[in-house]
Amino acid sequence: MPEQVTIPMRQQPLANPPKVREFWTLRAASDELLNVDLMRFLASAGIVLCHSWEFMLPRDMRTLGHAQTAGLALFVDLFFVLSGFVIAFVYNDRITSLPAYGRFLQRRVGRLIPLHWATLLIATLFIFAVTFVGVNMNHPPNTSATCLAKTAFLLHAISECGNGPSPNGVSWSISAEMAMYLLFPLFAMILRKAGPLAFLVPAVVLAICISQGPGLDAWGTYLGVLRAFPGFLLGMAVFRYRHHLARLPGAQYLALACFGGVVAGSFLQWHEGVVLMLAYGGAVCAIAADVSGRVSRVTRRFAPLGQLTYSLYMIHDLVVLIVISAAADKFLKLSQPMMIVVCFGAYAGILVAAFLSFKLFETPARRWIDGIGRPPRK
Repeated sequence: MPEQVTIPMRQQPLANPPKVREFWTLRAASDELLNVDLMRFLASAGIVLCHSWEFMLPRDMRTLGHAQTAGLALFVDLFFVLSGFVIAFVYNDRITSLPAYGRFLQRRVGRLIPLHWATLLIATLFIFAVTFVGVNMNHPPNTSATCLAKTAFLLHAISECGNGPSPNGVSWSISAEMAMYLLFPLFAMILRKAGPLAFLVPAVVLAICISQGPGLDAWGTYLGVLRAFPGFLLGMAVFRYRHHLARLPGAQYLALACFGGVVAGSFLQWHEGVVLMLAYGGAVCAIAADVSGRVSRVTRRFAPLGQLTYSLYMIHDLVVLIVISAAADKFLKLSQPMMIVVCFGAYAGILVAAFLSFKLFETPARRWIDGIGRPPRK
């Protein structure tokens, strides 16, 4: 009988280390869209700053601070462009029948609805609790049954709630996104019919939306579904002629320049039409960089953070509302230096919460919904 060898405990390998490493690892969904993924993450960081910057300023300067970052809300329009491109990139030739269309919508529901419902529930319970203890909110959300039903089923960008925004109001753009997904086959048909005039379609739609909405002077405050049409159609048009963008020199640097332009334009309070064009340009240039295959080492390293974009977007408003606005500002009435510390701590917390949400909640929920109606794997 051979001698039994005992491995000292400190030398024993950890249990299932590959699984542990896998949990803490983020991977880009595709190596083909790394510049797009990085731009998505940067834009989501801009949205977080948009909704929190004023709390880092003295109280008598907060109106000015809000105006300084209002233009950052136009990063939502950058999302619409990237979404139109990505959806066309993935599904352009795959929705060829009614069952395929249903499968497409099932996957979109699996990606959007679980976190939307979770954040809506948390926001609603918090608002009810605040109201119960008699604390007045500066801009109280609408928690009527009608508004909650509209919000739950992502109808609030199509039919607005009226008296006040819906709880976790940033979800209006998710409602608009879902409307774009529903219309995607129609959009694809229109752009095919347009042929070489495809880029005129989003331009005409933008002109119509400007005439029906508040105009470009207040585009960032317009929260209706119409706001999504021009950007989403632009993204789809870019997909149709994406190979021509490969000739654009320095596309990845132009994308970052446009991103910086949106930030600078917001703080310098440029005309919103200019900032909107920069937002659109940032999205188009990021796509051009990916089409040409130009990916820097920095982009390759940080692009996986794009996986957290949706989580960051949906969770940040709750953290800003509960931690920064309610607890630190209203209840504790912290000084400006302490508010700055709280804000940066909240940013770290948002990033951690987004990561855990993506790994522990969104991904399992998406896989479960995607599997509904499909035969079990053997």
